[in-house]
Amino acid sequence: MASGKVCVPIHPDHFDDFDPFTVPTLACLLKEVTELDNAMDIDTTVVKTTNASKSLLRPFIKVFEEFVNGIRREQRQLKEEMSMEF
Repeated sequence: MASGKVCVPIHPDHFDDFDPFTVPTLACLLKEVTELDNAMDIDTTVVKTTNASKSLLRPFIKVFEEFVNGIRREQRQLKEEMSMEF
Protein backbone atom coordinates (compact mmCIF):
# COMPACT_ATOMS: atom_id res chain seq x y z
CA MET A 1 0.00 0.00 0.00
CA ALA A 2 1.37 3.41 -0.96
CA SER A 3 1.80 6.10 1.68
CA GLY A 4 0.76 8.98 -0.57
CA LYS A 5 3.75 10.93 0.72
CA VAL A 6 5.67 13.11 -1.71
CA CYS A 7 9.33 12.40 -2.39
CA VAL A 8 11.20 15.56 -1.40
CA PRO A 9 14.82 16.71 -1.52
CA ILE A 10 16.60 17.27 1.78
CA HIS A 11 19.66 19.34 2.51
CA PRO A 12 22.61 17.02 3.26
CA ASP A 13 23.70 19.21 6.18
CA HIS A 14 20.30 18.78 7.84
CA PHE A 15 19.46 15.14 7.17
CA ASP A 16 19.48 14.37 10.92
CA ASP A 17 16.60 16.84 11.35
CA PHE A 18 14.51 15.29 8.57
CA ASP A 19 11.35 13.53 9.70
CA PRO A 20 9.80 11.46 6.89
CA PHE A 21 6.49 11.41 8.75
CA THR A 22 6.06 15.18 8.30
CA VAL A 23 6.39 15.09 4.51
CA PRO A 24 3.25 16.35 2.75
CA THR A 25 0.91 13.88 1.13
CA LEU A 26 -0.48 14.13 -2.39
CA ALA A 27 -4.01 14.54 -1.04
CA CYS A 28 -2.97 17.38 1.26
CA LEU A 29 -1.10 19.17 -1.54
CA LEU A 30 -3.98 18.76 -3.98
CA LYS A 31 -6.38 20.22 -1.43
CA GLU A 32 -4.04 23.12 -0.67
CA VAL A 33 -3.41 24.02 -4.33
CA THR A 34 -7.13 23.69 -5.14
CA GLU A 35 -7.97 26.07 -2.30
CA LEU A 36 -5.38 28.56 -3.57
CA ASP A 37 -6.78 28.28 -7.11
CA ASN A 38 -10.33 28.81 -5.85
CA ALA A 39 -9.26 31.80 -3.77
CA MET A 40 -7.71 33.37 -6.87
CA ASP A 41 -10.60 32.20 -9.10
CA ILE A 42 -8.05 31.30 -11.79
CA ASP A 43 -7.26 27.84 -13.14
CA THR A 44 -4.11 27.87 -15.26
CA THR A 45 -0.90 25.86 -15.27
CA VAL A 46 1.12 28.99 -14.53
CA VAL A 47 -0.90 29.71 -11.43
CA LYS A 48 -0.71 26.10 -10.28
CA THR A 49 3.07 26.18 -10.62
CA THR A 50 3.20 29.40 -8.63
CA ASN A 51 0.83 27.95 -6.05
CA ALA A 52 3.04 24.90 -5.62
CA SER A 53 5.83 27.19 -4.46
CA LYS A 54 3.42 28.68 -1.90
CA SER A 55 2.33 25.27 -0.65
CA LEU A 56 3.69 22.83 1.89
CA LEU A 57 6.36 22.05 -0.73
CA ARG A 58 7.90 25.53 -0.36
CA PRO A 59 10.79 24.52 1.94
CA PHE A 60 11.63 21.57 -0.29
CA ILE A 61 11.46 23.68 -3.44
CA LYS A 62 13.90 26.09 -1.78
CA VAL A 63 16.36 23.25 -1.05
CA PHE A 64 16.17 22.10 -4.68
CA GLU A 65 16.59 25.65 -6.04
CA GLU A 66 19.68 26.15 -3.85
CA PHE A 67 21.10 22.87 -5.16
CA VAL A 68 20.49 23.82 -8.80
CA ASN A 69 21.89 27.33 -8.28
CA GLY A 70 25.05 25.82 -6.79
CA ILE A 71 25.52 23.65 -9.88
CA ARG A 72 25.00 26.67 -12.12
CA ARG A 73 27.62 28.65 -10.18
CA GLU A 74 30.11 25.82 -10.51
CA GLN A 75 29.45 25.56 -14.25
CA ARG A 76 29.99 29.30 -14.73
CA GLN A 77 33.25 29.12 -12.77
CA LEU A 78 34.45 26.18 -14.85
CA LYS A 79 33.63 28.01 -18.08
CA GLU A 80 35.50 31.09 -16.87
CA GLU A 81 38.53 29.01 -15.88
CA MET A 82 38.52 27.20 -19.22
CA SER A 83 38.28 30.46 -21.15
CA MET A 84 41.35 31.75 -19.26
CA GLU A 85 43.39 28.76 -20.42
CA PHE A 86 44.86 29.27 -23.87
